[in-house]
Amino acid sequence: MLGSLFSADLNIEAYVLVYDITSEISLENLEHFDEMIEKSMDIRPPGSPAPVKLVAGNKCDLSEHRVISSAEGLQWAKSHGCKFMETSAKAMVNIEETFEIIIRQVATNRRQAEEAASGQPKSHQSQSRPNLRSALSSANIRNSSNQEKSTKERSSCCVIS
Repeated sequence: MLGSLFSADLNIEAYVLVYDITSEISLENLEHFDEMIEKSMDIRPPGSPAPVKLVAGNKCDLSEHRVISSAEGLQWAKSHGCKFMETSAKAMVNIEETFEIIIRQVATNRRQAEEAASGQPKSHQSQSRPNLRSALSSANIRNSSNQEKSTKERSSCCVIS
């Protein structure tokens, strides 16, 4: 039986699986959640795209306490069909980028599902939806000053998909 989180909405389009780079058990615990996601795939509506899955290794600002290497996190993510990112919620490192990756992939999945349903490729910009590129650009402009401030912090983390 699926947990209420996974059975409540079978149209979930993305999951972010977060572990703590300073805790080996936190990465091991992702296995349970990934299994729940996979079980939900069996009861999803026919033709619905697989949800985007992204693994985030959090607390990359605590590199001196790291027990899980970036390579180990990346390997776990790849072996489970997930994208990978290292983040720091405290230092706001790669938080927005994580959501940008997810949004882009969900938009791609939606477009591909629409094309498959109609049998015809659609233009990359739907008139019924806002332009994803301009929405992301607006977010980047608003946050450019924050990004400049955290350049030194960001250099210790990686983005791998």
